[in-house]
Amino acid sequence: MLIISCNPNSKKNAEVSIKAEQNSLIPEFASNYLNKQMPNWKLHSFPKSHGSKILIDLNCDGKEDFAGIFQDSVGNYKLIKIVSLDEHYIHFDLVNFGKDEPRQIDFSLLSPGSTYRRFDSSIQVFDCGALETNNRTENTYKIFYGDSVGRSFVIEHGK
Repeated sequence: MLIISCNPNSKKNAEVSIKAEQNSLIPEFASNYLNKQMPNWKLHSFPKSHGSKILIDLNCDGKEDFAGIFQDSVGNYKLIKIVSLDEHYIHFDLVNFGKDEPRQIDFSLLSPGSTYRRFDSSIQVFDCGALETNNRTENTYKIFYGDSVGRSFVIEHGK
């Protein structure tokens, strides 16, 4: 989508339009959850993923889940995952950025079965989908993942 404006604030207008478009692309279950449980939070950015995949099963229950960086009405940013729990959804705050816009953070989805080689050369296989963050400024990354019995883990690498 290209937006052209005669307004001197055209960059700001384009950013607002892009944010509105992103929010319209949030899956219905995540949008409903946000409207009811987190009405002051709006999507800031999607994961950088292979193709157009923005949904993945993060808790091994066979249902697709959603993650994104969200911003609240006073300017706080968080990386949040919204996952299914039986017939309901819940969210987990993965990273709290405070008021610092996370411009140097990339995050992507890792498919179930993806692997990570640990420092001891052992291989970690992800039962469920996982979420990988990369902080380009600090040269660090984290992988948030769960297993088939509902436990959550974080792998941290760097600094």
